[in-house]
Amino acid sequence: MFTSFSSLLACAVCMSPGHRTTEAVGYAILALLLIMVPMFIGVVAFFVRLNRRAKAYAQEEALEIASS
Repeated sequence: MFTSFSSLLACAVCMSPGHRTTEAVGYAILALLLIMVPMFIGVVAFFVRLNRRAKAYAQEEALEIASS
């Protein structure tokens, strides 16, 4: 079944380059990255936007308090 102990430790990407399984795992990793990276960027952008809006709101509150 396994030719050596090292093949037990290797993943499909490292085990045999050019094999169909290796290509499939590579494409699966690429698909996951294509999904996860934009999601991560969107979450970070959302929190950056919240932070900026909170700072702007705090400045407006400080101006209102100072003017009254």
